[in-house]
Amino acid sequence: MRMDPPPESMREYNSKLCVLLMPAVPEEVKQRVLEDVDESPLLAAVAILDEVWNYVAPGGQEELEGLTKYIRNPGAASTAGEARKRIRIWLLARKRAVMMTIPDLSPLEQMKALERLIQQVEKKHVDFAHRVNVMKFSREGRTPTPEFVKMFKELIEEELRMVEADEMVVRNRKKLSLIHISEPTRPE
Repeated sequence: MRMDPPPESMREYNSKLCVLLMPAVPEEVKQRVLEDVDESPLLAAVAILDEVWNYVAPGGQEELEGLTKYIRNPGAASTAGEARKRIRIWLLARKRAVMMTIPDLSPLEQMKALERLIQQVEKKHVDFAHRVNVMKFSREGRTPTPEFVKMFKELIEEELRMVEADEMVVRNRKKLSLIHISEPTRPE
């Protein structure tokens, strides 16, 4: 955004405000502000604030970069419940990205993101890993289509529900065994 230099009566205040703002803004914003300075040696505080707004506002550069990174790599979940939750958040992030005119991931990238998301759960549950791998290494899984990715996601969600139920049973058994061990014996 091109700014006119501040009026003569405001130049001192503008300079003081610029000195206060520059250390507080991210490097990327500073770089853009300094690149936008024309021949005028004066830096307008309004230009700094405008760049900050463009950077952090909803739909700004920071959100675009963050969403792009997240939809490509949503991180690995350690439990089935966490994986199901992350899949829901990942789908919402993809919808938000499309609303912000970021192109959606290709089917192959979507598969890789889902694989990264469930990799820790696969290590803990061999049966789950086997069922997922059967679909992942099928002929359709090697060159996925949007329809295949949708089926793959649904399979993962269904399998994660079963794994989550198994994890809950194991946790409850452990709790129950601790309760029985810690109960004092009663004299009869």
